[in-house]
Amino acid sequence: MAEPVSAASPAGPYAVTRRVGAWVFVSGQIPRDAATGEWRHVGDIDGQARLVLDNLKTALAAEGASLADVVKTTVLLQSAADMPAMNAFYQSYFTQHPLPVRTTIPGVDFGAAPILIEIDAIAFVGTAAKPTAR
Repeated sequence: MAEPVSAASPAGPYAVTRRVGAWVFVSGQIPRDAATGEWRHVGDIDGQARLVLDNLKTALAAEGASLADVVKTTVLLQSAADMPAMNAFYQSYFTQHPLPVRTTIPGVDFGAAPILIEIDAIAFVGTAAKPTAR
């Protein structure tokens, strides 16, 4: 597995990505600058959502996948009040149909880290029947 060159290093004992056959798993992406590891957009959900989604794109690309291949995401939010802003950026990044299934969990305590949003993903890069959604 190749670690994405431009994605932030993991903050603990886990991989950023893991590919198993046609499946790509991406650990939760947070608003850290990939080059410096510094927090970005502190207190700004718009900036954090954009950076997190960009980090997710970069991690997927390292495994030969794209946002169009994503079938499942989990979105963690510090505040439910940030849901409209997150949804706006999410919709601008995920444009495929059907959209990925998603679980969103507001009210997450990220401890001392200045995180407002974190997103992980599962992508499928194999061949399969045409995807459907209900």
